[in-house]
Amino acid sequence: MEAAQPVMTPPVAPQSKSFWPYLLTIIVTAVIVAGLTLWLTKPADDSAATPTVATPASTAVTAAQAEVAVQKTITDPAVHIRYDHMSTDNTKYIVQAYNDMGDHITTVNWYRVEKATGAVSIIDIVAGETE
Repeated sequence: MEAAQPVMTPPVAPQSKSFWPYLLTIIVTAVIVAGLTLWLTKPADDSAATPTVATPASTAVTAAQAEVAVQKTITDPAVHIRYDHMSTDNTKYIVQAYNDMGDHITTVNWYRVEKATGAVSIIDIVAGETE
């Protein structure tokens, strides 16, 4: 009797395990999730995006009162508020809302507070507003 010949299989080439497709998938997924989150949390109208807190028009608002007015519009207790500077026309306080990360701060938003009325509005940096 003849001995059975072993079946030989050809060697398999090693698969290239590139991480680029996985990284690309993760990045695309993160961008989609971030976009959906922004879209779902966007206020229904623009008036909700720029809350206004008014004080009596008979007295001018101080920088400290401007900080308090901005703080009233913030719902996150971790956000800090500080007066930054006066507008170039000397009619508005510019106030920064920020998170303290320990070794640095991250700006949440910039606000303008009308000195005469105490009206608070968000400065839209993306739209090119500076004051």
